[in-house]
Amino acid sequence: MTIDRELHSKCFFCGTESFNGMHIAYRRNPEKENSVYAEIFPGEDFQGYDSILHGGIISGILDEAMLHCIFLSGRKALTGSLNVRFLYPVHMGTAIKVEAELCNSYGKLQILKSTLAQNGKVCARAEGKFMEIP
Repeated sequence: MTIDRELHSKCFFCGTESFNGMHIAYRRNPEKENSVYAEIFPGEDFQGYDSILHGGIISGILDEAMLHCIFLSGRKALTGSLNVRFLYPVHMGTAIKVEAELCNSYGKLQILKSTLAQNGKVCARAEGKFMEIP
């Protein structure tokens, strides 16, 4: 099941109306409750150093994946904090997989984590706090 991408259709990462965006389609993970995943093959426009995916793009992908976990429950939220740990370079020309899951919920405050992997190796991970909005 694909998450409703029309919630923010002009989003750079997942929006269907974002001309130069990534158009990532996050999907509900059928093997784990309250989690999503996406498989991405980023183009050259998203690199920093030659053949390396830009760290800001990696951070955005991880952030957006966590947000899509919140969308699973029909809610919207804003990022309150994002802590990203870069472990290995992410190379262009090879598919990547991003996964995110809800860890804890305290009323309107949601705590999530996400990982970005390439060739089965986790290259970056993030933890985020999100505040639900109406």
